[in-house]
Amino acid sequence: MRSWCKNTARSGQSTKSCPFKIPLIYCRLNKLAFVIGNPATECGCFATYESSPIAVSFHIAKTYSILPLTHEQTIRAAVTCKGIGLHSGAPVNLRILPAPAGTGIVFHRTDLDGFAIEASGRNVARVSYATSLMKKGVLISTTEHLLSAFTGVGIDNAIVELDNLELPILDGSARPFVEMIQEAGIRKQRKARTYLRIVRDIECARAISLSRCIRPTPIPFPIRSTFLIR
Repeated sequence: MRSWCKNTARSGQSTKSCPFKIPLIYCRLNKLAFVIGNPATECGCFATYESSPIAVSFHIAKTYSILPLTHEQTIRAAVTCKGIGLHSGAPVNLRILPAPAGTGIVFHRTDLDGFAIEASGRNVARVSYATSLMKKGVLISTTEHLLSAFTGVGIDNAIVELDNLELPILDGSARPFVEMIQEAGIRKQRKARTYLRIVRDIECARAISLSRCIRPTPIPFPIRSTFLIR
C-alpha cells in the first residue's frame, strides 16, 4: 500500500493541511460509495493497492450531503501561464479571463485576430489522444485538462486566450490550471445554473469494441454511483 496523503482524519479528527483539492471518495472492494467533502477541513487517506481490483481507497470520518451549485460562476481576475504544446512542440502563452453569465467557455486565438471557438460538442473535431476543437478550419488542441479543471472547480464562464494552436501541457494534468483558478478566485454570478437531466438509460460504445462503453443511468438524489471499468 502506498499512502499519498499523510493528514488522515480518524475518529472525527480534523486536519487543515491536506494538499488535495478533490472530492473525497470512499471505496470498498465490493461497493463504491461516493462522498463529497471539503479537503481543506476534512482529509482522507489516499492509497493504492497493487493486488486489488480497486485501486483507490479513501477512509473518512464524516459523511457530507451533496448540493449542486445553484448559480453560474466565473473567475475573479485574469491569470496567465505559458508552456509547450505536447503534440505540436510549439510555445504558447495562455490567459484566462472572467466572462459574463451565459458566455460559457470560449477560446480565442489571439494569433488569428482573436478568432473565437466555443467549447461545445458541435465544435469537437477529434478526440484521439487529445480533445480538439475546430470552427471554420481553425483548430485548438489539447483542451481536456483545462476544461476538466473548469468543471472540477465549478467555472461556467471564462474567456481563454492563446497565441498558438495547442494549450500548454504544463505538468500533464489539470492541477496547474486548478491552481491558477484558485489563485484568481471564483465569483458567483446571478444567472441560475442549468443542468442536463438523464431520464432514461443511454449507452455510448465503440463500434470496434462493444466492451468499451459509457452507460449513464438515471439515479435518485442524493447521488450514489456504482460503475465498472474494464
